[in-house]
Amino acid sequence: PANAQTIVDLELVIAVDSSASIDDHEFTLQMAGIAAAFRDPDVIAAIGSSPEARIAVTAMFWAEPGWPVDATPWHVISDAGGAEDFAGMIESWPRRVEGGTGIGSAVFNGVRLIEDNQLSNPRQVIDISGDGRETPMREFYITVDQGRAIAMSRGVTVNGLAMLYDEPDLDAYYRDEVMGDPDAFLMVAN
Repeated sequence: PANAQTIVDLELVIAVDSSASIDDHEFTLQMAGIAAAFRDPDVIAAIGSSPEARIAVTAMFWAEPGWPVDATPWHVISDAGGAEDFAGMIESWPRRVEGGTGIGSAVFNGVRLIEDNQLSNPRQVIDISGDGRETPMREFYITVDQGRAIAMSRGVTVNGLAMLYDEPDLDAYYRDEVMGDPDAFLMVAN
């Protein structure tokens, strides 16, 4: 787990869509993908080749905009052992969040996790996955435009992973509405 004032090269929030449109298979697929990424030798080598040779990462599980998110503790990863510890935790993390699709609130909560962790670093990133557009507003919450603006105003990059199961053009929505930093990237899962 991360300690206060730990210097890292990157603070990474992996924002996992846990909304009702994500079935158990899709949730498991997301978790397996995250675990596999942290076991990948190229990812471990990239972490080790950064100036501080360590990153801090948390996984945040989001859905309904008015409901709390669930998140793992922050983990500092500097080697294969730390990456394996995080991957193992991800594989066993229970699903405790469901509901509508609150992308804006998810981005905002990711920014809050970054701001409240007392880590020191030059780069903050939220990687957000999802299989649908923001649920139409039913009560006041942070819209996707507001969440993106909050992240951009604080220098936080928002990357996207659009899962094209139900909406074949979701990648365009993520590119146009969710991502906001010129250095952001979009990945697609068909």
